[in-house]
Amino acid sequence: MIAIILAAGSGKRLAPLTIRFPKALVPLPFGETPLDILLATLRTSGISEIFVVRSDPRIAPSGCTIIEADGRGNMVRSLMCALGPIEQSVGDVLVCYADLLLEQRLIHTAVSVSPGADIAVLADSCWEPYYRWRFMGGIGDAESFSVDPESGLIQSIGQPLLAGCPPSAQYIGVLRLSRRGLRLIADQYRQDNDPNIFMTTVLQHLIDGGESVAPVYVKNGWLELDTRSDYDTAVSVLAGTMASSVFDPTQVVGYPGG
Repeated sequence: MIAIILAAGSGKRLAPLTIRFPKALVPLPFGETPLDILLATLRTSGISEIFVVRSDPRIAPSGCTIIEADGRGNMVRSLMCALGPIEQSVGDVLVCYADLLLEQRLIHTAVSVSPGADIAVLADSCWEPYYRWRFMGGIGDAESFSVDPESGLIQSIGQPLLAGCPPSAQYIGVLRLSRRGLRLIADQYRQDNDPNIFMTTVLQHLIDGGESVAPVYVKNGWLELDTRSDYDTAVSVLAGTMASSVFDPTQVVGYPGG
């Protein structure tokens, strides 16, 4: 298995931090960055061949293949930039957003399970406590997530919530793809012809077209660094000055106890 880290995002909602640092390199306690932690987590899980898609030359981790983003679009476009460089590698592809902090067990789950589909996404089945903690009692930008009760495959992902249709989980920004799954996403992206299309929209279009997208369930163990509030919370949790029932910093590779 190989990994692709999508680290080309500008992080506008993390300003002013991201005026000084690219999003993947914002400073965290103990001298770490989100990219440092993600790389250590992947390597501890047995993934040594790692590709990093970047838009800032300061993102230059050792032991990785660097891919230059073309400056257009978002996560899906960044993934498309990796298609050529990974052609000579073999095995499934683990795609990770660079603005995530993950407990080791989440990547271990993504690597070790057999998803049963060419496209699988990590989904938090216990998402609501994290969202209510993160958004001070609300559920913030939670999106649709439902599965077929017979097949267990995803029916709806990443769409606006409808009244009376609570999501059963939330996509967290990690995908496991077979090579066919990667080609399906690339073909759908070209068909949609929108450089700013969301990953979940591409997945929903594939589902609507009859392709299988499987959930790989986890329970908590992740933090997203999307806003300044997210960042301040993550720093406090990692430094041990804020307790959290949804994220255990001792299970983060490279941190005390991790």
